[in-house]
Amino acid sequence: MKKRFFALSLALLLALLALMAAGCDISQSVDELKGLEKDTGRVLVSGKTYLIVYDDGDFLVMNNVSDNDKLFEGLTNGDKIEIYRKGEIAESYPAQCYVEKCKKTEDGSISDIPRKAIEALTELGWVIGGVETGENEEITTGGLTQNRHEIVKIYLYIAIATEDGFVGSSNELGRVYVKYPGANKGIEVSDTIVVEYYASDLKEEEGTFTHITGNSDKYFYKIDNPIIVRKSDPARGEPVFG
Repeated sequence: MKKRFFALSLALLLALLALMAAGCDISQSVDELKGLEKDTGRVLVSGKTYLIVYDDGDFLVMNNVSDNDKLFEGLTNGDKIEIYRKGEIAESYPAQCYVEKCKKTEDGSISDIPRKAIEALTELGWVIGGVETGENEEITTGGLTQNRHEIVKIYLYIAIATEDGFVGSSNELGRVYVKYPGANKGIEVSDTIVVEYYASDLKEEEGTFTHITGNSDKYFYKIDNPIIVRKSDPARGEPVFG
């Protein structure tokens, strides 16, 4: 009898410890009972407005209805998040949801946002990543006249790569310096990479690349906020230089 009581007590104790260790799971169960829905996506920030963007490019404006005024504080473009929201969706455009809980699960950057979402918000006149959108303003840079909100694609041969950016050359623009947030992403010297960017983010600047032996270029082009940076893929019909 004592052995049976001891075994039962031990089982209860282990079960209690397991529940304590899985506190997150307990809270999620409570959330589900309260009728909240769990979503996972990427953050897009426009001024003081935060949106969740899904893998298919759809998005929702997130309204903070929690008791925490700083629920979205510290989130930046591309961060992966997990939210618990109320079931109803406000039928505005963009549609809006009401968030009770938000947790960042992974760092990200603007390049992690599906282009479909960026283009849709651009057409509505939203400001994303410091680029003013919604105006048909034309700019001329390096002899190229483009809509400032047009997304441009170029291919670069990497002459030098660093942890926070790289320098390359393009058949279209000459020498280009592209700086992107985050780690190197596996890009190395002699790689050919694809860069997509807003036309307004291309700047002609005076200077020299002193760290490239023998280079005396007086002018170069700089892109501070590329949308997509990845290696060129011949399977897609993209060129590979070198």
